[in-house]
Amino acid sequence: MPAIDIDGRTYVMSVMTSMPWSDRSSEVTAAIAKALFDTRAALA
Repeated sequence: MPAIDIDGRTYVMSVMTSMPWSDRSSEVTAAIAKALFDTRAALA
């Protein structure tokens, strides 16, 4: 599970997909997690 530290706060995000595990699916999942995290202010 990726942990992200910003301004002294640690965020943990779990992203579940039905994709088989591979380097490519890992990259796609990381991109999804980043996009969701980047929109956190709009979702609050």
